Amino acid sequence: MEILKKSKIQGCFLLRPLTFSDERGTLIKPYHSGRFKALGLHTKYDEELVVTSAKDVIRGLHFQGHPLPQIKVISCAKGKILDVVVDIRKGSPTYAKWDSFILDSENSYVLYVPEGLAHGYAVFEENTIVCYRMSNIFSAELEGGIRWDSVGVEWGIESPVISERDRNLIPLCDIDSKFIY
Repeated sequence: MEILKKSKIQGCFLLRPLTFSDERGTLIKPYHSGRFKALGLHTKYDEELVVTSAKDVIRGLHFQGHPLPQIKVISCAKGKILDVVVDIRKGSPTYAKWDSFILDSENSYVLYVPEGLAHGYAVFEENTIVCYRMSNIFSAELEGGIRWDSVGVEWGIESPVISERDRNLIPLCDIDSKFIY
């Protein structure tokens, strides 16, 4: 496991996981506590999700607030996504800025998303499978989000499929973030 790229948003990293291939196939380790610790990254995760999505879906931009904010470790096991993060930490030099990364089943990259970033993604292939590891268990009462089209992201999808919940999120300009840099 190594840091492949540091995001322009502090604390967010694109990682290259340990990968082993032979005539039988490929083994990928998207998480290894010892390697994460050596890189100075969080190592305790309380919940995992595996999400399957149709082509042209946009999910997000979501975050979980205090007292159970989430660090997320994201990978794409099948298909291809544009993964997007938005800095919502007051006082951050990149507050309200966003960055994006291509995650797919060919590059096997892993995205490390610290607390205080909203997260979402656009799906480019049918039956795409995205895996999340989160530092705290999901809490509906603490869930928040900003509207996908309020930050200037070029999602790369002409007619996106958006859930009603995500369509009704507030725009970035109206957020009253409790995250402090």
